[in-house]
Amino acid sequence: MVEKVIMFGGSGFLGKRLTSRIKDDYHVILATRSKNIKQDINNAEYVHYDENLESVLSIIDGSDIVVNFSGASIAGKRWNDEYKKVMYDSRINTTELITRAINKSTKKPHTLISTSATGTYSNRGSELLTEESKPGNDFLSNLCINWEKAALKSVEYGVRTVCIRVGVVLDEKEGAFIKMVQPFKYFVGGKLGNGSQYFPWIHINDIVNIYKEAVTNKSVSGIINGTAPNPVTNSEFSKTLGKVLHRPGIFAVPKFALKVLTGEFAEFLLASQRVIPEKLITSGFRFEFDNIEQAIKNITNR
Repeated sequence: MVEKVIMFGGSGFLGKRLTSRIKDDYHVILATRSKNIKQDINNAEYVHYDENLESVLSIIDGSDIVVNFSGASIAGKRWNDEYKKVMYDSRINTTELITRAINKSTKKPHTLISTSATGTYSNRGSELLTEESKPGNDFLSNLCINWEKAALKSVEYGVRTVCIRVGVVLDEKEGAFIKMVQPFKYFVGGKLGNGSQYFPWIHINDIVNIYKEAVTNKSVSGIINGTAPNPVTNSEFSKTLGKVLHRPGIFAVPKFALKVLTGEFAEFLLASQRVIPEKLITSGFRFEFDNIEQAIKNITNR
């Protein structure tokens, strides 16, 4: 019997890629709050839900696997108190509704795969960070900690639960990479701040494969670092990007300019996170792209 996968936030760029990757083996249903549903993602089935327990329960009860991508974009707008509340509520409230619905389900799903971010670790310099490392203590790290706590509540209900701490995803069409490339195209690219901060990157193919592994491999559970095994500094990344694009990377964006442009988000851009996906490496997971130059060349078709 084909298993049913319910995907919250599945219309985002990670959700679309994962849907494409698993739709031939699973019955994928995308749960959306939009009432103007368009069947435009791999001909997937859609279902509308309201942000209340009854609505979410009606979707989850009887499913086999739940995947949660919900959350307003971290890089979507300038951070201020109003947008920080949007980021927090869109993650924590939705995840809490999902785990409460799982608890009340007559037929519970056997797996919950939820999303988190490497922002959990905050600014840690050159410290090597694994899944066992302690979290940081700023807005983003506390958001991620509470996001994970909400998801991991489902462990108490006998549900295999995975939280994937996603790094900066390199994708040719969507996400942060598009914004990073633009200055280089106009010959004004370069490092952020002094460039010494570590950059926890991952190629789009690999992060989608990690989610697929979490869906299909029942031995995967708990916290997983969703990053490439070879983190680089921002300076190394900028230098490599300039080399691949045949553009100079001699400019630097000072911290004060980033703060003017992005508000508190500047602290995240300048944070150093030398994250290693230790659990994936130990399990023998194979990365398609573990070298930053190889990854950029693939994404930019160079």
